[in-house]
Formats: sequence, C-alpha cells, structure tokens
Amino acid sequence: PNPHPPIPFGPLTATGIEIEDWPRWRQTKVTTFWQVGPDFVPGSVRPWLELRTPGGDTVYTFDQVAAPALVWYPPDRWQPGETLRLTTLWLFLPPTWGAVVGAVHGPDPAQSADRLPIIGPISGKKEGTVSVNTADGSLGLLAVYQRWAQTTHLRFPTSPAVTWLAPDPVTATFTTPDGTALTLTGGLAHPTMRPGQPLDIWLTWGQDNQLPPGLVPFIHLRQNGQTVAQSDGPPRFFVEGNHLPVDWRQLTLPADATPGDWQIVVGLYNPTTGTRAEISGTDSTELLLAHPTFALAPIPDQACALIPATCVAQE
Repeated sequence: PNPHPPIPFGPLTATGIEIEDWPRWRQTKVTTFWQVGPDFVPGSVRPWLELRTPGGDTVYTFDQVAAPALVWYPPDRWQPGETLRLTTLWLFLPPTWGAVVGAVHGPDPAQSADRLPIIGPISGKKEGTVSVNTADGSLGLLAVYQRWAQTTHLRFPTSPAVTWLAPDPVTATFTTPDGTALTLTGGLAHPTMRPGQPLDIWLTWGQDNQLPPGLVPFIHLRQNGQTVAQSDGPPRFFVEGNHLPVDWRQLTLPADATPGDWQIVVGLYNPTTGTRAEISGTDSTELLLAHPTFALAPIPDQACALIPATCVAQE
C-alpha cells in the first residue's frame, strides 16, 4: 500500500492505494481502499476517484467506467465499519498520473459544492512527506505514479520527499506591478521532446508556489517564434491548490512537429488586464527557460501498433 496517511472525509476515509501493472501492454489496474465511518448513512455519499495528469487533466473517473465492486456492491448497501476495496478495470494511462480522491454527496462530482471537505489536517504523515489538496479542501492527492524501464513506480508521497528540481535549472526574479519581487527556479525534467508526447516542466515560484493576487504564470512552447502549445493559469501539481511541492506543467508536442528552433518561455501576467510582470533589472517580461532537443517519435512497438492508446507511454 502507498505510504500516504488516510484522507478523511467524515463518513468515508480513503485509506490507501495499490496498482497492478501489465508492462507488455502498458495496462494498469488501480485499487483504492475505503473505510466506512460510524456516521455513514447508506446512499448519502459515495467514494470518488479521478486519475489526472500533472497538469490537472482528467483521464479517468469512477463515473466514466465504474469499478466492478461499485456495481455489484454499491454504496447504498455499505454499512458502518466496513472496509471496501475498489479496483478499476484495466486502464491505458499516460506516463505520469496521479490518483485524486474525494467523497461525493451530490449529483455532480465536478462541483465542489457536491463534495465533502477533508476533515481537518491529515495526521500520521511520515517525516518528509507532504499532503496536496485542492484549494477548496474537497479533493486530496493520494499518490503519483510514473512509468519508466517498463515498470510503473510510486513517485509521491515518498519519505524523504522527492525534490522536484530540473537537472539544469534556470533562475530569475520577476517584479510585479506593485513592486513585489518573486523568484522563479525551473527547467525541463528531461531535455528531449518527441512528437505527440508530453514534455515535463518543473517550476518553483518563491518559497511555496504562492503567487501575488491577480497574477498567474504563462508557459509557452514556441517553434521559430510561433507558439504551438501553452499552459496558462495558477500553479498545479495534479490539482490546483496551496503549498504545492512544484508547479508541474506539461506541453504536448504536435504529432506532425518538425525540427526547428524550439523554445520554452515563462512569465507572469494578469489575465484580466493582460499586464505582465518584468524580470528584475531588464525590460523583458519573458524568461527563456530552455531549448528542448527535438527527437523523432519512437518506432511503434507491439503495444503501440495494436493499441494506439498505449503509444503516449512508450519509452
């Protein structure tokens, strides 16, 4: 089981996660464990699971394809004191994904008003681990997994915590319109990018990725000066929240991309007025973060040739 302590939502508590991996076909089953509390009322609340990319895009939820156990033993039959094991069907997942959990009491899990809040601070954390929750406190990040060397590995939480620092980081200080100084350190998790596959960018804003009110980052991938992909908006680490360990962005290179002068540029702007923060000591509002190296897409292996959904995770 993963080392994250239980995430309590009152009548339901997410107590752990396990995965079963089939490397040959890059398929994964995800099992989450749930404890039914003494104040649980059958039919009033149900468990919620989302699998997300680092940038927060959802690739799976319980509503898209229900775990079989939710069909043959639905929450309206659960009883206080029970522990439930909910396993998905085989899934085709991206190279990096996170398991986000919650407890739903309304018709629309996408609305925070229909989700129960996490009850109090999460206790029992191992030294060096961190907890990541949405800003509204209704979803918690239970685990992050990453595939390499044909195997899916746990990346979060670990003790001691992983340091999300790019191999060749770049640092700059931005001055906001009101005179506040904010230091950015960031870079590419890996310098090579391939058509159709995500490029991972790790950014740290100040001490804890808290930005001045009214400002959000922009991250652009450009070829010969033209923006071909971008990620704008508040910092995120699978969820948008507070005190994130890193602002993890993903930009996907178009499938028909060609070699050229590729750049990653980063900055801060006000989405209402369009005003940008300047880099201290300059008149520039953009930091050239990296020149990623272009590489051809890998020749499809057996899994990719037969099941296109596996291609994005091919090494």
